[in-house]
Amino acid sequence: MTSPREAESEIREFWSILVRRQWAIYTVAGLVLGLTALRLLMVQSTYKAKALVEIQRSSPDVLAFRDIIRTDPSYQGYSAFYETQYRILQSRAVARRAAERLDLPRHPLLPRKSPGLLQRTLAALRRALPRGEAHAAPAEPMGPFIDLVLAGLSIEPVKDSNLVEVVYLSPDPRFCAQLANAVADAYIEFALSSQFDTTEQASDFLSRRVGELRDEVEDLEKRLQSYRESRRILPSAGAENIALKGVSDIDAIYLQARARRIATESEWTAARGTDPSSLPAVVENPTVQRLQHEVNDLEIQRAELLRTFKPGWPQVEVLTRKLEGARQQLSSETEAIARRIVTAEQAKYRAALDEEERLGKLLEEQKSEAQRTGRDSIEYATLQAEVERKRAVLNALLQRQNETAVSSQLRDMNAGNARIVDRAIPPTAPCKPRPGVELPLGLFVGLLLGMGAAFGMESWDNTLRTQEEIERFLGTPTLARIPSASLDPQRRGGPAWGTGEIDLMSHHHPSSPLAESFRDLRTALSLSSAGSTPRSLTVASTRPEEGKSTIAINLATVLAQSGKKVLLVDSDLRRPRLHRAFGLRNGSGLSTFLCGKASLEEAVQMTLVARLWLLASGPVPPNPAELLDSACFDELLKMVLDSYEMVVLDSAPLLTVADGAILASRTEGTLLVVESDRTTREEALRAREKLRQVSARLLGVVLNNAAESGRSYGRYRYRYEPSADSGAADARRAPFRRAAGLLRMR
Repeated sequence: MTSPREAESEIREFWSILVRRQWAIYTVAGLVLGLTALRLLMVQSTYKAKALVEIQRSSPDVLAFRDIIRTDPSYQGYSAFYETQYRILQSRAVARRAAERLDLPRHPLLPRKSPGLLQRTLAALRRALPRGEAHAAPAEPMGPFIDLVLAGLSIEPVKDSNLVEVVYLSPDPRFCAQLANAVADAYIEFALSSQFDTTEQASDFLSRRVGELRDEVEDLEKRLQSYRESRRILPSAGAENIALKGVSDIDAIYLQARARRIATESEWTAARGTDPSSLPAVVENPTVQRLQHEVNDLEIQRAELLRTFKPGWPQVEVLTRKLEGARQQLSSETEAIARRIVTAEQAKYRAALDEEERLGKLLEEQKSEAQRTGRDSIEYATLQAEVERKRAVLNALLQRQNETAVSSQLRDMNAGNARIVDRAIPPTAPCKPRPGVELPLGLFVGLLLGMGAAFGMESWDNTLRTQEEIERFLGTPTLARIPSASLDPQRRGGPAWGTGEIDLMSHHHPSSPLAESFRDLRTALSLSSAGSTPRSLTVASTRPEEGKSTIAINLATVLAQSGKKVLLVDSDLRRPRLHRAFGLRNGSGLSTFLCGKASLEEAVQMTLVARLWLLASGPVPPNPAELLDSACFDELLKMVLDSYEMVVLDSAPLLTVADGAILASRTEGTLLVVESDRTTREEALRAREKLRQVSARLLGVVLNNAAESGRSYGRYRYRYEPSADSGAADARRAPFRRAAGLLRMR
């Protein structure tokens, strides 16, 4: 979440971008406003007329029955219906009806334009070019007038209602009102025509279909009657049930006969397999019982005789012969009776079997008859259902034919679903152009586009301009902002400062804003390190002509003005210029000392600034980097630090040669000079990385040539104009300046 301080900082940054790019905003806004004014001067006045039409989804319920065209009650159907009507209002069919109603080819208010030279030339060329008759389409006479109607027509639905505004735009107020009303009338006429044409077409279709259905119903009824007679189907609905009842009855009799056959077969089988004397019929036979009684009596008599006599006794033998004869007679009679019983049971079984077989055949015949009757009944029912369905359709069509015949007679009543609520009247004032609206709108749009252009230019611009950008992209504090010399109030409206004047600005004009900014740098430098201020300082830049030498001279000057003994060293052995700023010689200096051709006392020169000495570069050597990266240079630094309180070295650009990195690695601190609106972010990052590679101590960044709109201390800003005696009072204000610088750093 963004804190209030960060939000305020972003707002200030946006505002600074708009102020810095205000020329782009004004240019774009002026162009848009000018184009808007030019358009207002060139455009023709246009009038707008509106006809209010109500469109219902269904027609009035004049009749109790429903019409041919039905409506979909769903929301999708609602939306689709009205979208369809809006398209119909803007269709060529409605436009043609409107053009014909007003007779546009001969309408007195129709604006007629004579064709220009270009149109006449193109028409002549089209007539001159050969065209095949097969591909030549006949021109539509009403085509241009239909296009004219559609060109100015628009449809504006009224929200949350069934109303729609038919709007027409035209340079003539009376013509646009007439055409809006003509379109509304043409739409209502088109809707009625479409509705009742559909009804009439449906009526014709129903008439043809009714005749066809009548013929079909007659044919089906004849087929049904012939089928019923050929199949001998009773007209009642129980014919199939009678056949099924006969099958059920015969099946019950057949089951009884089968049970009898099984019973007789069991009795016959039992009679054949049973001992004749054990058969009930034999046992219960009177003759057998009589013979059995005789045998028993003879056996009893013989047993009594055997108690007295032996078996060979004559009386015993006589009884024995009688007993055997009785037994034979009993056996013969028993077998004869058993044979008669088996024969009778067999006869019963065969009679039962014959009955079962006869009833089985009868049952199968009845089943076949029932199935045939069922099939015939199904076919008959199908034919009968087809006849009934066709007759029902015929009755429905006859009813609908009568309804549509009555509905088609409502055409003369104009009982449609659309009506005109308010007819269009000629407008009294044009709808466009509207200078009171379009000019402020053009200005507003121009300002928006200008702001967009400003932010676009700002995002495209990759140079460093503000302290916040330096700290955001480099992660290094900005020790001072050196304003542009053109913003100095002492020269505002007069000639610009010269290079020599700027170099010694802190000496010649100590009360100027430039001198004050260098004193700010001095204060920030003293507070940049905990404990003590760095005594040896390298002033470097990314590339040439970023104000590095000017900052080094003025920094050394304000350090000397603070009472310190300062040595300014021109370490740029490739393009030296510090001696020219002070008007001194360059015959001997750093290069001659490092080559052993001059002593330090001979190389160092006194400047016009009190307590400030200059060690010029000397003649340009062939090997500057080797001289600076030598033990002799390290010895020189020790010597000058023993003699001076502060040593300021003006180095060569970091990204051009290696001299600046060599010097930065040997001093206690380095200042990186960045020129506002010139030094790119990539160059500053490369310079910082180069200093890190040599383990140089980067104290901070000096933003040179900054656009200054006032002095800033914390959140309060103020301007001041130096007075004539400000130089005399500069010493008295020095403690307050240092306090202000301290507040800024905090």
